Amino acid sequence: MKVASEAKVDYITFDGAGGGTGMSPVPMMNEMSTPTVYLEAQILKGAQDTGARG
Repeated sequence: MKVASEAKVDYITFDGAGGGTGMSPVPMMNEMSTPTVYLEAQILKGAQDTGARG
């Protein structure tokens, strides 16, 4: 988010869907992702921390 802010990016998308590339091992595609609710909490925390630092 810091780099996007410095680059004056209009928006960023965060995707909580599992997956990887078609070449990824099955466990990566099925199990190694952050569920959307937890991802949103992590993004909010990061935004709050970044905002607090200016």
